[in-house]
Amino acid sequence: MPHLFESKDSFKESFKEAVSDAYGRDFEDTYPEERYIVLGNMIRDFAGEHWRETKNAIKKTESKQLYYFSMEFLMG
Repeated sequence: MPHLFESKDSFKESFKEAVSDAYGRDFEDTYPEERYIVLGNMIRDFAGEHWRETKNAIKKTESKQLYYFSMEFLMG
């Protein structure tokens, strides 16, 4: 599985740059909520890349899939 970033420092720099690009301010001037949104987008993009590869492999091999739905947090 390929790594998204070579090191922790390269991730931090990419994160700070993405936050600054998204909001047009220095990283230090952004709100925690804005940083959280950018981090979520980075994670989604990374997971989406592998999800696409997985879906393509399943389609190619005509494998079956198992879906699991848990209701333990849906009470109330």
